[in-house]
Amino acid sequence: MRPVGIVSVAVVPGPASIGPEAFIPDAGLRARAVETLRIRAKRTFHPGTDVERCEAQAARSALETAGIGPEKIDLVIHASTTPPPRSLYSRSAGVMKAVGAGRAYGFDVMAGCNGATWALANAKSLLLTHDEWTTALVLVSDQLASYVDYANETHLPLFNWADAVSAVVLRKGEA
Repeated sequence: MRPVGIVSVAVVPGPASIGPEAFIPDAGLRARAVETLRIRAKRTFHPGTDVERCEAQAARSALETAGIGPEKIDLVIHASTTPPPRSLYSRSAGVMKAVGAGRAYGFDVMAGCNGATWALANAKSLLLTHDEWTTALVLVSDQLASYVDYANETHLPLFNWADAVSAVVLRKGEA
């Protein structure tokens, strides 16, 4: 059995991210977050950021870094806790369309904080059980910072909720 390994990782903070000052207006809560949670900085998307565009950007970057064209992708898995932008919408299908991975199979994983782990585990298992599949693209995307009310002390445990998009390419036979 050939191993499955990660050959490329892309994270997109870029111009879509801002520093924590703009979204933590309450100095007391900010101080408690640093003291209690040891969080010194937090990345969040600007209001109105097109997260789907960021997902496509991360996917393209991971594929480019891996030296793989979208036609080589066999599987796309998208993990997120954030509800999709439209009902009955598959985020993995949106990424597949955006990058041109039309022959790939895809599905979404909504497993909270464990979503990335489950998506990677599923990708590895599916690559190992399907002889004809060699390449998977896994995306992890969340836009959770907007759910936190920074003026509300009871939201302190949610302070670690942030916004980010990342993409990973896995290949069978790579270690």
